[in-house]
Amino acid sequence: MAARRQRLATGVVLIVAGLVLFALQQGRGLGEATVFLVLGAAFLAAYVYRKVYGLLVPAGIMLGLALGRLAAEPLSTVGDPGRLGLGIGFLLIWGIAKLYQGESHWWPLVPGAILVVTALPMTRHLVDGLLDRWPLILVVIGVILVFTGMAAGRSGRTS
Repeated sequence: MAARRQRLATGVVLIVAGLVLFALQQGRGLGEATVFLVLGAAFLAAYVYRKVYGLLVPAGIMLGLALGRLAAEPLSTVGDPGRLGLGIGFLLIWGIAKLYQGESHWWPLVPGAILVVTALPMTRHLVDGLLDRWPLILVVIGVILVFTGMAAGRSGRTS
């Protein structure tokens, strides 16, 4: 069992090291991205080796930030690459735990989905429009609660 974990941890380190070295070969300005990749790889390797979920959280965030920095130039016209990378980092937390341990906490899906959706330009306008009208959203939620409460009262349910 320890040999399997050690192989997995070593494999993760080699994959990230290869990606970092490849990115450096391409000659892009990778100062911050390299730092995030190395830190993320270290936390990910520690998670794989020790199976401590708390190590996966900074691993996902750091790897997501690295992805956002690496994709900043090619994706700058498509949306917000930093926000997109960070969102993907949160989704990685959920996905890696699910793949590696067979189960995962649901909480990383919430910030991950919000960050990914708001990073896309087509949804940014929608989100901005909703934020401008947030009091109306409260009214809609209130109306839904009133109608569901009235329906529950008619059927004799209290929940």
